[in-house]
Amino acid sequence: AGCSYAKKWSGTIPGETFREYKYDRVIVYFEKLPQGKYTIDVPLQNRFEGEFNIPPSRAAMMYYTEAAGYEKAKKYVLVQ
Repeated sequence: AGCSYAKKWSGTIPGETFREYKYDRVIVYFEKLPQGKYTIDVPLQNRFEGEFNIPPSRAAMMYYTEAAGYEKAKKYVLVQ
């Protein structure tokens, strides 16, 4: 709610096939993603001051969405 995209990233992560920038989320698609720990950075620019709750990130298979993993929700304080 308090941020917008600083700039859309033009590079790719190994195995990444497509990236969608929606109004409220970024969706990253992978053809194959071996088991492990990954970090996907999305540069943001704060627009408003305040305290914001960030919903948990989710990773799921496209056609078997019941097989999913979630990150913990986070809280951020933005100061301009």
